[in-house]
Amino acid sequence: MVRMALNIDMFLEGLFTTIFVVLSVIIGLILISKYFEHKKKNLLLAGIVWIGISEPWWSSTVSFIIFLITQKGISIQLYYLIGNMFLPLTILCWLVVINDLLGVKRKMLIFISYIVFTLIFESILYYYFLTDISKIGALASPIDVEYTAVVVVFCLINLLIFCITGLLFAIKSLKSDNNEIKLKGKFLLIAFISFLIGATIDAIITLPISRFILMFSGITFYIGFLLPEWVKKRILK
Repeated sequence: MVRMALNIDMFLEGLFTTIFVVLSVIIGLILISKYFEHKKKNLLLAGIVWIGISEPWWSSTVSFIIFLITQKGISIQLYYLIGNMFLPLTILCWLVVINDLLGVKRKMLIFISYIVFTLIFESILYYYFLTDISKIGALASPIDVEYTAVVVVFCLINLLIFCITGLLFAIKSLKSDNNEIKLKGKFLLIAFISFLIGATIDAIITLPISRFILMFSGITFYIGFLLPEWVKKRILK
């Protein structure tokens, strides 16, 4: 366990991260709840994906909350597991959604390629996890970690897969003759661009603004997938 002081910058980082994670879970649960109303598989998977795509920030949130209660942070081992364990499964769920929405023909080839890529990286990471945790990263504060290049690359590739495929779908939606689909495309375009910007900033330097950008991306993702009535009434006339 880690014993360190929590200064104001660390506190704000933990607070904004927690807000982002909670908001992501709420948005995901709303999308999942709509599945039971509309019986559309993609709504269920999209909800799971949006909760899962926030996983890299779960460990910071958990460590922040535990530190506030016990004045101790979590270990680097637990930090890594909480923040990375389900990310590949999240991307697999997203590939199911996006392949369906884009009408991709060679779905199995895409799935197999991603699984092979994941197995290679995960084998390396868990080897280091069991033999030399310093090859994965080190705690920089009670709520933050400095990952090594191999972890950063793995996470960034997954986030790029999510954002690039999402942008492809958003662009496809913008070309539709249906005004509602086109409007969804605009919000999704904003969502994926803002998520990419926020995640990239966060990977380079920890700033509160990156968490606000990520929160904004979650809200626009929700609007883009569901297009609530209040949005349609205000924009589509």
